[in-house]
Amino acid sequence: MSLETDEIEIDGQTVYNQSAEQFPKTLPSDIDLVLTSPPYWDLKDYNNENQIGQESYEEYLDRMETIWENCYENTSEDALLIIIVNSRRRNKKFYDIPADISRNAGNWNLIEKMTWFKPNAMPISHWYKDSLYDDKKEEILIFAKNHNYEYTFNKIRVEQKYKDVDPRDNKDKKGRGIPNIIRCPSYKPPKISEGNYHIAAFPDRLAYALTYTYSNPGDKILDPFLGSGTTLKIARHTDRNGFGIELNPDYIDLIEERIKEDFKFPAWEEFDLLHDPDKIDPVDTREERREGQDSSLSDFN
Repeated sequence: MSLETDEIEIDGQTVYNQSAEQFPKTLPSDIDLVLTSPPYWDLKDYNNENQIGQESYEEYLDRMETIWENCYENTSEDALLIIIVNSRRRNKKFYDIPADISRNAGNWNLIEKMTWFKPNAMPISHWYKDSLYDDKKEEILIFAKNHNYEYTFNKIRVEQKYKDVDPRDNKDKKGRGIPNIIRCPSYKPPKISEGNYHIAAFPDRLAYALTYTYSNPGDKILDPFLGSGTTLKIARHTDRNGFGIELNPDYIDLIEERIKEDFKFPAWEEFDLLHDPDKIDPVDTREERREGQDSSLSDFN
């Protein structure tokens, strides 16, 4: 495996075109947050001889663990590692990838498992349509270096639904916290004619929610499986210092394009499972954001 590194600066964000199995020497050693959606095992072929996901399942977990250890060595004492991943079926055998990653994450401590609810996810394979419910979720695994719970946590809140009629005086004036089941539509690839897209990108609004919650402006954020560049796009729009590692050189142009894209902050109610989706007017995050525009959280601060 080649260890050569191409380091690219794009609008204040840093991209390394190399494998994450050995981190670049110029990567900071005090990363505050690692946020990534790694390649799934035996699902997507990215046509690179050093790609992860086409080997045996045991080797896949071993190679992943090497990268989680690399993240551990390059993060601050109160850093977090967030992994978005789902289970997999192959030849009718169930592989609980989130659980197996949790058991093979090196020195990281699993402190929370959240659920990403995908209302627009594709129906389940016809092989299982009469045996299983449609799969409308992925797991969000959150790891910490310790169990002190002293990491950054900016709780997403929405307006209390019955704040004017509820007589209790113990309501939080900042609003109600959303549950740990986050509603967020899956990424929709553009039309084939538009080209230049990643076949497994995760949505920018999900990256935004997690970045906001678990980091602060000025923090350093790393995505060791950068893919299309979504994590660094959100880092740029939220005043974080983003660092991304991507093995496939074919994605560099897409990454640059994605980082430079406009992003309009969605309303927090869009993520809240308890809000009626028919009463929410979803924000088109691709629209240009007005100077000073913030999410709906500002209503409660």
